[in-house]
Amino acid sequence: MKKLLLLFLMVFFFVSACDNNSQKTSTISSTTISSSTTSKKTTISNTTSKNNTSTTEKKTTTKPNIPITTDQVDKNLYVSNVTEPSEGTLDNPTTLIDALNRAKDDQIVYILAGTYSFSEGILLNKTNANKQIIEAYNGEVIFDFNNSQDDYGILISGTNYLVKGITVTGVGVGLDVSWSNATTYLYGGIIVCGNDNIVEQCISHHNIGSGISITRYDTSNSTYSKWPMNNLILNSTSYKNGDNSHYASNGFEVKAVNEGNALNGCIAYGNLNNGFEVTNSESLLTIGVVELRNCIAYKNGIDINDKYFSKSPGNGFLVGGKGNATNHKMINCLSAFNRGHGFNDGSNNGNILFESCTSYMNSGYSSGDKSNFNSQSRGLHTYLNCLSYSGGLTMSDKYYGSASYSYMFNSSKYYYISTSIDVNSSTSSMRGTEVATYNANEIFISTEIDLSLAYRNEDGTIRTNGFLEVKDDFAYYGNGKKLGAIF
Repeated sequence: MKKLLLLFLMVFFFVSACDNNSQKTSTISSTTISSSTTSKKTTISNTTSKNNTSTTEKKTTTKPNIPITTDQVDKNLYVSNVTEPSEGTLDNPTTLIDALNRAKDDQIVYILAGTYSFSEGILLNKTNANKQIIEAYNGEVIFDFNNSQDDYGILISGTNYLVKGITVTGVGVGLDVSWSNATTYLYGGIIVCGNDNIVEQCISHHNIGSGISITRYDTSNSTYSKWPMNNLILNSTSYKNGDNSHYASNGFEVKAVNEGNALNGCIAYGNLNNGFEVTNSESLLTIGVVELRNCIAYKNGIDINDKYFSKSPGNGFLVGGKGNATNHKMINCLSAFNRGHGFNDGSNNGNILFESCTSYMNSGYSSGDKSNFNSQSRGLHTYLNCLSYSGGLTMSDKYYGSASYSYMFNSSKYYYISTSIDVNSSTSSMRGTEVATYNANEIFISTEIDLSLAYRNEDGTIRTNGFLEVKDDFAYYGNGKKLGAIF
């Protein structure tokens, strides 16, 4: 019996020992697997980046197969002041020339903020099926052409370009250019001579020649069908172009063009010649109709010393024809303190539309022999909702054609025209109804402005903070709205 009991105890302790060893082995094995697995994942991650060959590695590192859309990829090109071509990404930008050569018309060429110096002009000459956008990115972009030997800064001879937010300066400074060998439309900051292009929120200043132009570049091209068409200059500014030897420098210039060209929201101030010049390049050469809308011409005819330049015509807007009839359109435009005429038809014998235009104290610095509105009697124009204010300095308005809801000045008197009538300022009975003379502060919200400051909204449209905007309680009203231009 004792023997049996002893045998039973021996068996019991043996089985217990086996169970305990089994539990210890399982615990160690589990820990080893966990540690090994962790180690293997780390290795796989490292190995996979170099050599993705193991089936196990593929299983461990494969991500869900989610297609990448175009919205997830920045396909655009970025430009900075680097000297060598590169990837063109935001982190690794390329040169401007490289980006322009590589860019497809579904890509935007973004130019990073900074000043870029060029030894030659920039030519944009592709025929784009879609709009090719070249745009300033995240700050001010200045193209400096002081060291360039070309007679332009940016020349757009191609189609479907949008150039946005770029400042151009210094064009022609290094050239031997004089009045005797320079044509008024050959030199300039930005020249558009192609079709279907847009220049938006750009600035052109201190160039020899006009700031921004739409014109033929090849002066021998006399074929109307080949002239620029359907181009827009939008919300752009041109100032201080020209010097005392080069007085063919306008703020904006449109010459030798086909149909569909327009300027909207543009400001020209302090230019040596005219603020805006829209006219034929040659006598007996008719151009397409041009529309100017929401534009301001201020203190043009100014030299480099900020003095009114005696050799400059200094018109705010010259919308001429050189004896030809072109029915241009001037809508919601303002002309003030220019050396010459505020609005001058330049012998255009067509029917120019002047709608909601204000002309204020022009000619004050040229012996008072210029007018706010000047027609040279060849054209019968249309005046609607227009306002002229002399301030005792400006010569009589010369207006012919038809007018309605307009306030004009002639022979030291003011005339109001309500319902549409035929007008002829040379005949007293056809000037309108004589009305009282008002002081400027009785008519306008403000007569002060400094266009060197920021007078634009975030989208580039003009805001004048009431400058030469008629007060609500002024005695004379337009057709359903206040007289003159409103911004």
